[in-house]
Amino acid sequence: MKTKAVAYMRYSTHNQNETSIEYQRNAIAEYCTRKTITLCGEYIDEGYSGTTANRPNFQRLLNDAQADPD
Repeated sequence: MKTKAVAYMRYSTHNQNETSIEYQRNAIAEYCTRKTITLCGEYIDEGYSGTTANRPNFQRLLNDAQADPD
């Protein structure tokens, strides 16, 4: 059975921008390719601090994982 995963990408500050998301997306895709992991989706929070879990797409990721662990 092939391993499946979703990607979560985030940036928070004015020192980061949408290219930070693209960098993260590329790094995740390369990792998944090396490890033969099927990337099934992605969640992105732009402009949210990592010091809190109160981020819309992070919460959606958690809810989706609980609803469908496969």
